[in-house]
Amino acid sequence: MRFLMVVLCCAGLVLSACQEPNPANSDDEVDGQNLSGVDLNNQDLRNADLENADLSHANLQGTNLTNANLQGANLYDADLSNAILDGADLRSAGLSYALLWYTSLKGANLAGADLRFAELVNANLTDADLADTYVWDANMDQAILTNANLTNADLSGANLKNSDLRFADLPYTNLTDAILIGANLEGASLKAAYMKRANLSNAYLFNANLTFGYLVDAILTDSNLTDVIWQDTTCPDETNSDNNGDTCCGHLNDMEPWAGCD
Repeated sequence: MRFLMVVLCCAGLVLSACQEPNPANSDDEVDGQNLSGVDLNNQDLRNADLENADLSHANLQGTNLTNANLQGANLYDADLSNAILDGADLRSAGLSYALLWYTSLKGANLAGADLRFAELVNANLTDADLADTYVWDANMDQAILTNANLTNADLSGANLKNSDLRFADLPYTNLTDAILIGANLEGASLKAAYMKRANLSNAYLFNANLTFGYLVDAILTDSNLTDVIWQDTTCPDETNSDNNGDTCCGHLNDMEPWAGCD
């Protein structure tokens, strides 16, 4: 952490960190520090301990935060575009309105994080843990979420257009009014997912699991429904797949999928 302190001191921030170290406390930390508005763009902050730090409105463009501890950090309206946060601990972090365009979050732990209205266009969240996150109205256009864990996440109103959700776990996820046009959901688990009015037109749902899913008024025009698992699924027309020959085909409110309902 000594390097981080040098960076902050040179920026004229965290003055207490520029004083002589306390022999009784040899570990340099920025835990809980107020770094609101700090400019740390393109810095190397790998393994930094920023737990509970206030980084609201901070400029972290291109910053390397690989394996950093940002648990509980306040990153409201922070600019993290092109930053690297692979393996970072962002549990319960506040990222509402944050800018994360082209940000790498591979294997990051974002469980319980607040991502409401965040911009995650082209962000890479491969293998990331997003369980219990709040992602209302976030923009995740073309985001990569392959193998990501989104269990019980609230994605209501989120834009996931053309996103890559192959083999992602989305059980109990709230996708009310979510935009999934052209999304790739091959092999994804959508067990008990709530998808009322979700737009899945042109989506690729090959071998997706929709057991116990709720699809009332969902849009599936030109989607690929090949080998979808329908079990006790509430179809767009409010009928149950179990009563329709274990399928929602023919019960899509007159919408025609591209494949899977031949």
